[in-house]
Amino acid sequence: EVTEGKGWQAVAVTVGTRGDESAIERPRSQTPDPGDIAHGRQYTQSTPELTREQTKQFWDTYRRAISLMKTESNWDKSAVLFREALAIAPNHEDSIYYLGNCLFELGDYPGAIAQFQRLVEINSHSLRGNLQIGAVYACPDAGKLFDLNAAEHALQRALARDGPARRRPGL
Repeated sequence: EVTEGKGWQAVAVTVGTRGDESAIERPRSQTPDPGDIAHGRQYTQSTPELTREQTKQFWDTYRRAISLMKTESNWDKSAVLFREALAIAPNHEDSIYYLGNCLFELGDYPGAIAQFQRLVEINSHSLRGNLQIGAVYACPDAGKLFDLNAAEHALQRALARDGPARRRPGL
């Protein structure tokens, strides 16, 4: 049953939650709805077709990483697992985002910023990618990366990209 989104987002939601994990990305023939992108719904650029076994391996690895990250705050092991998941599906936005967060928690600020920048390269409308870039630059512990001007610039980009979505009628 489709309960959220339209088109390929609905398929991704259904596939990801019902256990029939035969797809990770949108069909190549469909284009994303700009409103869905503006609301931060996952949009994954072209990823090589995966076999059923690769798809199962991806979701098993991703779920283990999420579980370790959220229930045990095991940043090291989660980062390893997110990297394994990304070796299978290199443009999976959630995996990139969470890997960046793990690296941030581990104090690997250059690694974290690289992941968040990659997320914005894949999806230029990524609110969370731009927000996290700003957070890294605004973190005094980030050493040479600490740059309040760069943080402000990243946060302004986030606001500029998110602005029209917040002003849409009915939201």
